[in-house]
Amino acid sequence: MEAAQRQIKFCLEVYRKRGEEALDLFARGELDRALECLKWRKAAYLNFRFYDQQAVKFDSDYLLQEEFQDLWQRLGELDRKLTEVMQGAGNNLAAQLQRIRQHRLSIRRYHSGSSQGGAFRKTV
Repeated sequence: MEAAQRQIKFCLEVYRKRGEEALDLFARGELDRALECLKWRKAAYLNFRFYDQQAVKFDSDYLLQEEFQDLWQRLGELDRKLTEVMQGAGNNLAAQLQRIRQHRLSIRRYHSGSSQGGAFRKTV
């Protein structure tokens, strides 16, 4: 039981650290590295879920302990910050895509004045 709780606490700490690292990477504009960090954060969460299933067999109320409650509260705050940052990044990305679409549309509308001389012609 103690070993499972230690593993759970370790998994949640890793989950928190990776979330903070992703938040920092988003703030610096390094989106690819932030998404990679979030992928590994999800792996830590899946590890937590495995150990949680093992621990619940022995004591279903272990998460009510004060140390776990504090950790859950910090994780909740971090998740809210990450959600806000990711929504902002999504909005920025949507605006960039809209600008690209407008540029592509203006390029398509451009005509150079030359005749349609580049097409293939069948001659026998």
